[in-house]
Amino acid sequence: MPFQNVCSTIKKFISGDYGISKVGGPVEVNTGQEERGQPGLGVWSYRLLVLALLVANGWAQYTLWFGNQGLVAWWRTESQAVAVRKEIRAAESRIQSLKDEIRLLVKEPLVLEEVARRELGLVYPDEILLVLPVR
Repeated sequence: MPFQNVCSTIKKFISGDYGISKVGGPVEVNTGQEERGQPGLGVWSYRLLVLALLVANGWAQYTLWFGNQGLVAWWRTESQAVAVRKEIRAAESRIQSLKDEIRLLVKEPLVLEEVARRELGLVYPDEILLVLPVR
């Protein structure tokens, strides 16, 4: 049946009876569906197409911004990377200070003695150690 409609439309167009104004006025196209009592589906099909494209565009935008690999996730990952870099710099500086302290303890015996007295409470036999309570 759709093939018959196409054939009749082509025949009408060839014969000149397709609703085109000969005087140069507005162009009117008759699809033949109004004659059968059915409204034209052209406008509704375009509206459905536009609606489908809008839904697809909205889904793509949502995925782009808020998806697992979207921009919000990228910004969150980038801020976490900056925080981790700061922690790494702090740990590297702490490691360097400990290496300096070890180097100093190995080279300077007086520093080693001072640390032993302070940390371990070591005293010479003729010294008296006073421990005061902390208030």
